[in-house]
Amino acid sequence: MKPVFKTLSTTLAATVLSATFSHAVFADRILGVFAGASQWNQNYDGFIRDLDTGGSQGEEIDFNNDLGLKDDDGNMIYVALEHPIPFLPNVKLQRTKLEIEETNTISRQFEYGDQTFNASDTVTTEADLSHDDLTMYFQVLDNWVSLDIGLTVRFFDGFVSIKSSTDSAREDFDSPVPLLYGKARFDLPLSGLSASLAANALGDGDNMFVDFEAAVQYEHKLGAGVELGFRRMDLDLDDIDDIEVDLTIDGAYFGVFYHL
Repeated sequence: MKPVFKTLSTTLAATVLSATFSHAVFADRILGVFAGASQWNQNYDGFIRDLDTGGSQGEEIDFNNDLGLKDDDGNMIYVALEHPIPFLPNVKLQRTKLEIEETNTISRQFEYGDQTFNASDTVTTEADLSHDDLTMYFQVLDNWVSLDIGLTVRFFDGFVSIKSSTDSAREDFDSPVPLLYGKARFDLPLSGLSASLAANALGDGDNMFVDFEAAVQYEHKLGAGVELGFRRMDLDLDDIDDIEVDLTIDGAYFGVFYHL
């Protein structure tokens, strides 16, 4: 991880926690457990660059035009606990599966991971950007409008590999990324219907990470519900484990959930 992320992590934690402590008295006073699962249609657009190819900065490799990576489906699963204990944050754990594999005949030569792939080579690309989120947040409003603010630490344990009939290269990355977290939900009283906006974001000039969701939900009085939403994740990372990534993944999702 770049040093700037370590500094930002400490700064963000101090800022958000000091702000939310002063408002924690407004938090929800009822214990709640939330769990859900969704299917996300993921569309890929952007490029990757190996910053240590042959000892020098490599060239941009386009996910669509060079590698044929366009779209796939992935699961999102989460569980959250909200409690009435003052000054102790609520906790949410989420797993997002972001895996894609495609075979494509490339039209130009490029280098990746100290290997040269030539025009007319047929290459198979595997990309795994799956991640786990640990979110700690406070609920500062809780009526027909609810508002959560806090911090997320996103743990990547992924890779991008490219293979031809003669060569193969793989770059791994496992850097945690600290993010500011916020969520607003608007309930239509007595209907079970609601709409929500949520975001995890961080930017420092050279790096930008924004993960945004918008959804509508229906919850039955017994706690079971369904939701339809749209999620967009923008990554503009200059140097994470010697990899530069400029990537957008977006698409609609449908899910079910239960609120105990």
